[in-house]
Amino acid sequence: MSGLNSAQADEKRRKSWQKTRRQGKLTFVVTRGVLEWGVSIFILLNLVEILVDRFLQRPFALPSLPSLLMECVVFCIGGWFYGSWFWNWHERSFGDITAP
Repeated sequence: MSGLNSAQADEKRRKSWQKTRRQGKLTFVVTRGVLEWGVSIFILLNLVEILVDRFLQRPFALPSLPSLLMECVVFCIGGWFYGSWFWNWHERSFGDITAP
């Protein structure tokens, strides 16, 4: 444990959100949603697919480039929605507290 009580932890989260909020919604959505979530999930699911194929001893075949690009675009769009939702959730949680 870090030794922080609940009020200290809440204050730490508020200060962190204030710093993030100053960077803007677009930066947050692109970094947290598209890059951290969308691209990460795209990579993770493709790695899982490769591992499952190896485990089941199926012959491994790389997906076509258009297929990979389409998957990446879909996950990035999903990441955009996730990042937007996450931003709005933080705003509802901390917006009234951090408003100037």
